[in-house]
Amino acid sequence: MPTTWVWQPAWSPQQLTAVALVLGGLGIWAYSRLLRDRLVPAVVLGLWRVLSIVIVCVLLAGPSREVPAKQAGRRSSLTILVDTSGSMQTEDMDGISRLDFLRTQWLDSAHRRQLADVVDIDLNRFDTDLRPLLPALLDQNATFWNPGRTTRLAESLATVVSRQPAGGAGAVLLISDGHDTAQTSLQPVAAQAKSRGVLIHTVPLGGRSQQRDVALLALPLQEQLYPNEPGAILCKLYQVGLNQRHVTLIVKQGETVQRIPVTLDRPIVELKVPVQQSKPGQYEYQVDIEPLVDEATTSNNSQRVFFEVQRKKIRVLMLEGQPYWDSKFLAQSLRKDERIELTQITQIASARRETIVSHAEQSAKPASLPVSLEDWSQYDVVLLGQALEHLLTVDSAAQLTEFVASHGGQVVFVRGPCCTPESPRAAQIARAMAMLEPVEWSGTAQDVSRQGSLRLSPAGKSTPWLASGKMGVDIDAALVRLPGFLSRVKTASEKPAAVVLARQGDTDVAQPALVSMNVGRGNVVAILGDGLWKWSLLRDLDAELLPFYDTFWSNLVRWLALGGDFPPGQQVALQLSRRSLRLGEPLQIDVAYRHTPPGGAPPRLEALLPGGKLQELALAPTAGKTPRYRAVLNTELAGVHEFRLTAPGMQPDTASARCNVVEVNEELLDTSADPDSLRQLAEQTGGRTFAPDEADQFLKQLERHQQASLVPPRREYVWNDWKVMLAVLGWVTVEWLLRRRWGWI
Repeated sequence: MPTTWVWQPAWSPQQLTAVALVLGGLGIWAYSRLLRDRLVPAVVLGLWRVLSIVIVCVLLAGPSREVPAKQAGRRSSLTILVDTSGSMQTEDMDGISRLDFLRTQWLDSAHRRQLADVVDIDLNRFDTDLRPLLPALLDQNATFWNPGRTTRLAESLATVVSRQPAGGAGAVLLISDGHDTAQTSLQPVAAQAKSRGVLIHTVPLGGRSQQRDVALLALPLQEQLYPNEPGAILCKLYQVGLNQRHVTLIVKQGETVQRIPVTLDRPIVELKVPVQQSKPGQYEYQVDIEPLVDEATTSNNSQRVFFEVQRKKIRVLMLEGQPYWDSKFLAQSLRKDERIELTQITQIASARRETIVSHAEQSAKPASLPVSLEDWSQYDVVLLGQALEHLLTVDSAAQLTEFVASHGGQVVFVRGPCCTPESPRAAQIARAMAMLEPVEWSGTAQDVSRQGSLRLSPAGKSTPWLASGKMGVDIDAALVRLPGFLSRVKTASEKPAAVVLARQGDTDVAQPALVSMNVGRGNVVAILGDGLWKWSLLRDLDAELLPFYDTFWSNLVRWLALGGDFPPGQQVALQLSRRSLRLGEPLQIDVAYRHTPPGGAPPRLEALLPGGKLQELALAPTAGKTPRYRAVLNTELAGVHEFRLTAPGMQPDTASARCNVVEVNEELLDTSADPDSLRQLAEQTGGRTFAPDEADQFLKQLERHQQASLVPPRREYVWNDWKVMLAVLGWVTVEWLLRRRWGWI
C-alpha cells in the first residue's frame, strides 16, 4: 500500500521562506569573505551550509506520513458451538428442524465467509461428546448428521471455555435449544468464562414441547440370589407433560402378576419392587407401564429384568491350627446360614484332628484336608485361622497360594497371621503364603483392648458387603458401640495393592483392622486381630445389634463367593460385564476356566440376538496361567440378548446367560427448549442473546467490535524517525569536520 505524505509546518510557508533566505544569505556572506584565501573549500562549505539550512527548513515544514488504522493485539477468535443432539431434530422452526434452521440461517457458506473476514472461526459440535464440526457437513441435510442420544451442554461448553485465550481475545457463539440431558447447571461455566474474560453469545432455538410421555427403566439391584433370598427391581419412570397423573406398573413373572399404582409427581419417579424365588434357576420378570390414552409413544413402556438363583451352596473351608473362641463363634455363625456348606477342620491336639461338615449335599464326598490344587478348587471361600503349621504342609500352602493367584480363589485371614514362624516348618509355610498376606507383620501379639472400636475408612464405606443397607443398621454408629480387638499382631506396613477398609482407633494413621487385596485373579480379606466373637454376646440394651455378627460374616462370605470368577461349585464361568445396559454401549463377555480342559478343546460362544438371529462370537484368549477368553459385542439392537457357551470337558459343559439392552432415550422424551438458561448464561458473561432471525445483527456486532479494537489512523513526523535525525546530525557533523580540517575552527 503506497505511503501518503502530508505537511504539518511549524510556521507558515512565508515565515519559513523568510527564515531560509535570511540564514542562507548570512551563510553565503560568511563564506564569501574566505574566497580570496581558499576558493574551492569556501565554495564547497558555502553550498554545504545553504543545503543544511534548506534541510532544516524542510523539516520545519513538517513532512509527515499517514499511518493507517490497525488491529490492536492479535486477531479475535470465535468458537462456534453447535448442538447436534436428538432434540435438535424437532421440527418447530418454521416447519423445519432446529438443526436445519441453524445450518441454513446461521452457518451457510456465505455467512461463514463473512464471519471469517472478521474473526478467526473454529467450528465445533456437541451431543454425547465434543468434537470438530466439518464445514462439508453443514452443506448436508440434518437427517444425515447422526444426532447424539444425549446432550452434554455444560460439560462441552466448559471444555471450550478452558481452551479460550484469557483476556478477552476469544468469544463463543452457542447455538442450541438449551436442553441438557444431564441437567447440569450452567452457573459454574458462566463463572469460569467471566473469570477468563470470555464472552458467550447464545442463540436459543425451538419452543416448548407439548409432548406427553412416560418411559420405563428397570434394573436388578442384585443379579444373583439364593433360594428364598429377597431381592428387588429398581424401576425408574421418566415423565414429561404428565405431572400428577396416575399410572399402573405391572410386574409379571410366570403366572404371578403385581399391579402397582404410581403417581407421577416428579420428573423421575423411583420405586423398588421386591422379588424372591424359592428354587434355583434363571428368572425373567416382565415390567410394563400400562399405556395412557394421550401418550406420545408406548414403545418405551416395557422392560425385561433377569435374576439368577444359584443352584449350588457356597462351599466354605475353615482351617484352625488350635481351638480358639473366635473360630468357635465364627463356625456357629456360618452354620446358621442355610446357603453355606461349611467344612471346619481343627487341630485339637498333636494327634487329634476334628472335622465338622454342615449343610452338605448327600452325594458330597467325605471331607479331607486339601493337599493339591484340585482339592483347594473344591471350595469357594477358604477361612484361615492361626497356627496352621499344625495342619498344612509347605507344599499344600504353596498350592493354596497358586489357587488364589491363578484360579480365582477367595481367602479370609480371620484373626491375623496364620502362622507364627517360631519353628522351621512354620517359617517355611509363612514364606509360602506370604504373597497372600496384605500387610507386613512386626512383632508378636499384644493387648489392644484399650485402643477403641473399629472405624470404617472411606474405602470401607464404599465396600458392598459393609453397606448399611446390607448390614441392616447404620454400620458407622454400630461400630462405635461394638468392642474392638482384644489382641493383635502389630503391622509394619500395608502392601501397595492392599486397601484398608477399617482401622482401630480414631486417627487416620491408626493400625489397620480390616484389609482387602487382589492377588492375581483371586481376593484376600484379612481381619488383623481377634476378639470379634464378643459381637455375638451383646447385652439386651444392644438388641438391635444382635444380628450384626452373623450378618457381617454371611455378607463377607457371600460377597467373596459371588464376586470371584466362578459361581459356587463350577469349573467354568460365563460372565457378562452387565445384565442391563443401554443401547449402543459395549458388552464384554468373559469365559474363565479353573483348569485346562481335557484335550485343550476351546470354548464356543453364540449370541441369540433380538429378532431370533444367531451369531457366533469370536473368543480371543487373554493372558493368564489358566484358560481365559474374551469377546466384545457392540449392542445395536434393543431387547434381550442370550449367550450360549459350549465348554467341552468342563463342569458344566454348557452355560447360558442373558442380558437386556434397553432404549430409554431421555433426549427425545422431553424436547422442550430452555431459552432462559441460555439468556442468563449470556448475561452473566457479558455476551448477548440473539433471536433466531438475527444472524445479520450478530455479524454487524462482530464488525463493530472489530472496529472498536482498531488503533485509529495517525500522522508521524519524519523527524520522529531516528534514521532521519541521524542523517541530519551526520550532515552537520561533516561540515564541522571539514571546517576543522581546513583550519577555520
